[in-house]
Amino acid sequence: MPPETVASGLTTANPMTSFAGHNNQGFQLGSNLGHVHTGNTHASNSQIFQGSFQGLTINPTAAAQIPPSTYEGHYARSSLQPVPKFVSRPRLHQKIKEQLHDLKDDRREDVRILVLWGLGGAGKSQLMLNYIREYRRDYAAVFWIEAGSKESIERDYVQIYQLLYGRQTYMGQEVVKVEDAVPAVKRWFHGREGRWLVVLDSADTIDNDRDKSYIDLGYFMPDTPGVHVVITSRSSTAKEITTLDAVEVADMEPSEAVELFQRYAKLTEEGPDVIKEVDGIVRELGYLALAITLAGSYVSVTARLSSDIRRYLPEYQQRRKELLRRPAKRHIHQYGESVLSTWEASFEAIENHNPAAARLLSLLAFVNFEDIFLGLFDRDRAGVLASAPTRVAEPSEAMTSSNETWQLFLFSGQQRTVYELESAFETLQSYSLIQWKPDQKSYAIHKLVHAWGQDRLEADGQRQLSSLALELMTDAIAKDQMDPSHQLRLVPHVMASFDMFSPLHESLDELATGRLGMIDEMEGFLARIGRWSEAYKMQVFHFRKTEKMLGKEHPSTLTSMNSLALMLSRQSRYEEAEEMLRQALALRETVLGKEHPDTLTSMNNLASVLSSQRKYHEAEEMHRQALALRETVLGKEHPSTLTSMNNLASVFSRQGKYDETEEMHGQALALKERVLGKEHPSTLTSMSNLASVLSSQGKYDEAEEMHRQALALTETVLGKKHPSTLRSMNNLASVLSSQRKYHEAEEMHRQALALTERVLGKEHPDTLTSMNNLAEVLSRQGKYEKAEEMHRQALALKERVLGKKHPDTLTSMNNLASVLSSQGKYDEAEEMHRQALALKERLFGTDEWQ
Repeated sequence: MPPETVASGLTTANPMTSFAGHNNQGFQLGSNLGHVHTGNTHASNSQIFQGSFQGLTINPTAAAQIPPSTYEGHYARSSLQPVPKFVSRPRLHQKIKEQLHDLKDDRREDVRILVLWGLGGAGKSQLMLNYIREYRRDYAAVFWIEAGSKESIERDYVQIYQLLYGRQTYMGQEVVKVEDAVPAVKRWFHGREGRWLVVLDSADTIDNDRDKSYIDLGYFMPDTPGVHVVITSRSSTAKEITTLDAVEVADMEPSEAVELFQRYAKLTEEGPDVIKEVDGIVRELGYLALAITLAGSYVSVTARLSSDIRRYLPEYQQRRKELLRRPAKRHIHQYGESVLSTWEASFEAIENHNPAAARLLSLLAFVNFEDIFLGLFDRDRAGVLASAPTRVAEPSEAMTSSNETWQLFLFSGQQRTVYELESAFETLQSYSLIQWKPDQKSYAIHKLVHAWGQDRLEADGQRQLSSLALELMTDAIAKDQMDPSHQLRLVPHVMASFDMFSPLHESLDELATGRLGMIDEMEGFLARIGRWSEAYKMQVFHFRKTEKMLGKEHPSTLTSMNSLALMLSRQSRYEEAEEMLRQALALRETVLGKEHPDTLTSMNNLASVLSSQRKYHEAEEMHRQALALRETVLGKEHPSTLTSMNNLASVFSRQGKYDETEEMHGQALALKERVLGKEHPSTLTSMSNLASVLSSQGKYDEAEEMHRQALALTETVLGKKHPSTLRSMNNLASVLSSQRKYHEAEEMHRQALALTERVLGKEHPDTLTSMNNLAEVLSRQGKYEKAEEMHRQALALKERVLGKKHPDTLTSMNNLASVLSSQGKYDEAEEMHRQALALKERLFGTDEWQ
C-alpha cells in the first residue's frame, strides 16, 4: 500500500495520470508535475495531489502552454537554493566552476559530465545548490533529479517529459511509460542552443548491477553537447563515469567548519576562548558538514550550551550515538536525514553486495581510524593470510560464544587470501566509507564513521569485536623480524584496540586468561620499542584484572605487580616503583618463601630501583643478599646468579668502586664464557660492561681493544643492525672520544645514530642517547653551534618521550647548558643549570643529590 501524502489539510484526489516503470508496476502521478520557475515568476493557482509521491506545485495552465521548443525554467522537487546558513567552500566551488561555467566550447562532441563524490553528509548537494544559485541564469534550464532510487529517478523523468512535451491531462488518465519518457527527454536536447544543466543527485546505488536497487546512470544521462550533467554520489566508482577531474567532497577546512558551527549555534559568548572551544568541537566531529550543522542547531536550541559552549564536548562524548542520530530539519539538510541514517543505508547495501566488507568495516572500527595498511593483516608470499595461533577456548570466556578468530569472523569460511581482503577494502572504498591515502599507502576512515562503527553495535557485539581486534593486533606484532617503521605504524592501532577493549571489559568479573595474555604480549612489544607510557597503561589494566580475578596473593598477580613496578621505574616514578616492589617482595616472601626464585627476582628488582634513586648503600646490601641466595639456591653458574653479579658490579661502579667493579665483571665474564659460550649475547654484554669500567679507570687502550672485540662478535652473532650491536658501537665511539680520537669517534657516532634511527625509530630512548653522544663529541671539538642544535633536538625529544623529570632528560639539560656556557651564553646556561639542579633535587632529594 503506497504511503499517504497529506498537503495543506486537503484530502480530495485530483484526476490521475498513471505511468509504468521498469518493474511494470503502475504508479499514479498527479497533474501538478514539478516545482517550476519560469523566469522569476513563481507558479500560482497550484493544485495538490495525493499518491505514491509527495505533491509538487506547477501552474497547470502555464505548463500546458509551454511549447517543446521554447521551454525555459527549472525543475526540482524542492528549492534550488542552498540552506540559508550555507558556508562557502572556495576551493571546491572553484573546481566545479572551472570545469562547468568557465568552459568556452559548448559544441564539442561529448556531453560534459562532472562527478561530486564523498561520504554521506559531507555537503555534496549543498555545494551544487550553491553553484546553481550563482550561475543558474547562465543556463537555459536546470533539472534537479533525485537519483537515490529507481522510483524517484523514474518519477522525475516522467514529470520532466510531461513538462517538456506538454503532455498534460486533467480529465481522465494517460499511461506514460518510463521506457518512452527517458529517451524522449534525452532526445529533446538535440539541436538546441545554449547550456542546460542536469543534476542527478544522490546517485548512490550504482556499483552492484545484481542489486535490485541498482541504477544504470548511463541509461538516464543526456548525451548532447551543451548539456552539463552533474552527478553527486557516495560511491567513489562514480569517478569512472567522467573524464573530468572528479571533485571529492571530504572534510571541511577548519576555518569553514568553525564558521558553519557558529552560524547555526547562535552562541551568546564571543572571544578567543570560545573560538578555541568551537575549534575543538569541529575537530571532534571530523569537520563533517552535516554533523557540524546538527551540532550547531542542537546548541542553538539548548540554552545551557549556547550560553556555555564548554559543556558541549563532554555531553557529546557521553551521548554521541544519540546526538548523531538526531534527524536534520528540512531547512538544514535537503533530505532531513540524520548523520547515522546516511551511513546505515550504505552499510545495508554493502552487506548485500559483499558481506566480508561489512564485517571488515565493523572490525576496523576497533583499530585506529588512520593509516590502515595491509600489513596489519599479515600474509605469506603466496598471498594467503597468516593463520592465527590456535588458542584454547577458556571456560571463563565472556566475550565470544565460540573460539572465533578474526580470520573466521572476517571471511566466514571463505578462502582467506589477500585478494579477498583487497576486494573487501575496494567495496568499502567504493561507498566512500574508507578512503585511500596515496601518500601513506594506506586507508583511512572518517572519525565519525569510525565512531558509528562502534556505536551501531550493542554491548555484546562491541565486546566481541574489540576482542577480535585485540587478537588481530597480537598477531600483527608477533613477527620475529620487523622493520622499525612497521613497528611504529603498529603502535596507534595497538593502543586504539586496547583503548576500546579495556573499558568494555573493565567491569566484567571474569576475563579469559587468553585475553590477558594478549595484553601482556602487546605490553611487551611496546616496552621493547621504548613506548613506556603506553606499556604502563596496559600493565595497569593487566594487574587490576589479574588481582580482581585471582586475588592479591596469587603468583600471577605478583608477577603482574612486578612488571607494573618496572614500568613505573622506566618512567622515573621511582618512589611508586619502590613502594610496589616492597609490597611484591613481602607478599612473595610470605606466599612463596624467601628462597623462591621469584622472590629473589623481586629482591633484585627492588635493589635496582634503589640504585636508580642513588640509594647506593641499601641497593648494594640488597644485591649482595640476592647474589648470596641465588648462589645457594640456583648455583654459582646459573644465569640468574650471573645477572646478580652484573647488577652488584654496576652499583659498585656508580659509587666509584672501580677496582671491585672490575674484579666482579671479570668473574662474571669468565663464568659466562664457560657456561654460555664466548658468543652468547649475555657474554658479550659482560664484555662491554668490563670494557666500560676499564675506561672509567682511564685504561683506554685496554678498554678500546675489548670494545672492538665485543663489537666484532656482536656484529657476527646478532648482525650489524641489532640494537646490542649499535650499543657496542656507541660504547667504542665513547672510548675513542675519551682518547681524543675525535674524528673517528664522530664518524662512528654518526653511523650509530643513523642506524639507530633506522632500526629503532627517531624517538626511541637509545636513539636519543646516541644523539646526545654525538653532540658531546661535536662539543669537544669546539663545534659548539652544531652541538647546541643537536642537544636542543635531543632535549625536546626527551621531554616529549621520557618526560621533563626523567634522569636522561636532566642529563640533556645539563649538557646543553654546558655548551651554552662554552659559547659565552652565561645567563641562559646558568638558568638551565639551575632548572636541572632543582629538578634533580626534587627527583632524588637534596642529600642524595649532594
